This record gives sequence, structure tokens and C-alpha cells, in this order.
Amino acid sequence: MATRLQMLPPGVHTRAHRHTASTVYLAARDAAGRSSTGRRSTGRSTPVVVPTWAWHQHLNDSAEEAILFSFTDEPTLRALALYREEEQR
Repeated sequence: MATRLQMLPPGVHTRAHRHTASTVYLAARDAAGRSSTGRRSTGRSTPVVVPTWAWHQHLNDSAEEAILFSFTDEPTLRALALYREEEQR
């Protein structure tokens, strides 16, 4: 398991991508951003659970940087040679 902090600059919109890891995201610093999992979009301070191989992306619509905290099983999948990742074109 791994934990990470990710900074999203103001106005950033990440490319949609998917991976074989399951990940939970939570805003560590509230900003007017949202994360989208292909099925739904969530707002501030709402945990986002991204299941295996689900498309997702992050948007920061505010003038301030946003900080995302994540918890993932990616290291386990990498150790077992089961991790894959794909960006949407």
C-alpha cells in the first residue's frame, strides 16, 4: 500500500486515465476542484473511490492550488507484475 500527496495548480485539468490499482482520493486542501470517475463527479471534501480500471481525472477550477491525498494498492500490483496504466487519447 502507498500514500501520496499530489498538488494540482490552479486551472489544471488532468488527462483521463485508468490503471489496475484501486485508489481512494481525498482533498487535503479544499479548493473548488473535483474528481471524476467516469460514473460521477464529486465536489469538495468528498472521498473519491476509483476502482480497478476505471477512467478518472482531476480538475482544479479555483485560483488556489489543490492538494489531493491518495491511498492505493499500486505497489502490491507492481511487485506482482500486475500493474498497467492507460491514458485516454
